[in-house]
Amino acid sequence: MNYQIEDVFSPRSFPQNTYISRKLDDEETVDDRLRRALAMKGNLIFVSGASKSGKTVLCHKAIAAESYIALSGNQISTKADFWNHIAEQLPLSDAVVTTTSGQDTSAKTGQAQFSVNFGVANMGVNINKPSGAVFNQQLAMTNNRTERQIIQYLIDNDKVLVIDDFHYVAREMQMYIARTLKTELFNGLKAVIISLPHRSDEAIICNPDLIGRTTSIDILPWTAA
Repeated sequence: MNYQIEDVFSPRSFPQNTYISRKLDDEETVDDRLRRALAMKGNLIFVSGASKSGKTVLCHKAIAAESYIALSGNQISTKADFWNHIAEQLPLSDAVVTTTSGQDTSAKTGQAQFSVNFGVANMGVNINKPSGAVFNQQLAMTNNRTERQIIQYLIDNDKVLVIDDFHYVAREMQMYIARTLKTELFNGLKAVIISLPHRSDEAIICNPDLIGRTTSIDILPWTAA
């Protein structure tokens, strides 16, 4: 088989042909360690290493693509960012609107007006009501992307939440995420945090209750064979 140079050297994307699973000892590789850690319920996994050491590539190799739910620290500025970026990767509709209609015996001429609140946006709706019309309509909205429903979908479908570049997240949001993860790990959520070595303990600093509930995987710098 002939390879192009970009097929062999791909430092900015997943190495399809040149992935190397590094050994931690004579019996276990970093891939084995990550898969074993994911099999432990209630376990938050920290993957740390220098830039370009292979942290994200490891996660993509060890976690099935259909289970991988990716977040990047530079995407998360608010709580809404955190939940919306997760929800966008799930087959959950943001809202279901149902209508019911009946008779309006007053049959007045004019215009009917109502509003529908979709959580972050309020939509005003005008309906023309011709003279003599018999008309009455009601709208009901059900939100299918609540925080509870998002988390439950992740747990029920064996998804793995991978938060890359956690060190980019502001401290206030780090605290919120750490507290959320601690609660949901107990309920069965699987989660991985990727960060730099000198900042890999930020989630624990934000929530000391995570102590004893974590597995750390350190990606060492590459060395010559």
